[in-house]
Amino acid sequence: MTPQVKEFIKNHKDKLQGNVLEVGSLNVNGSARDVINVSLGIDMRHGNGVDLVCNISDFNQTGFDACVSTETLEHVEDWKSFVINTWNAVKDGGYLVMTMASMKKGRHAYPDDYWRFTIEQIRAIYPSAEWVGDVGRISIGWVVKKEGFPNLDVIPYKVP
Repeated sequence: MTPQVKEFIKNHKDKLQGNVLEVGSLNVNGSARDVINVSLGIDMRHGNGVDLVCNISDFNQTGFDACVSTETLEHVEDWKSFVINTWNAVKDGGYLVMTMASMKKGRHAYPDDYWRFTIEQIRAIYPSAEWVGDVGRISIGWVVKKEGFPNLDVIPYKVP
């Protein structure tokens, strides 16, 4: 987690209160847990910060007040299941606070690297986003209050 991503989480910690789900919680180089309280951390691998080994494509728990995910979406092959399952996990009126690698970040296959979205594409996916923009030099972030439903008609850029 870059210092800029950590600062982004700090700046939005007021939205990350109560029962918080963290997707991509394996602490590789920092964790949202350094900044906020996380109720459940899921990741596809066991390790530090992981409460439940689970692929987000298979996750179906609901009732969370918020969901945080940092630098994970680009690593999920089925990006639509990520959007749907994180959305469904959060109660109406709850928040999603997320970051991912921007178009400026090179390929980093850990375990793989599939997608890049532009700021405009994230705004199209989440029409109710309160904020979408650059987070540092190589990440983008967004804050969304759960209202309506995401638009899944966006076509992301495939990382070569």
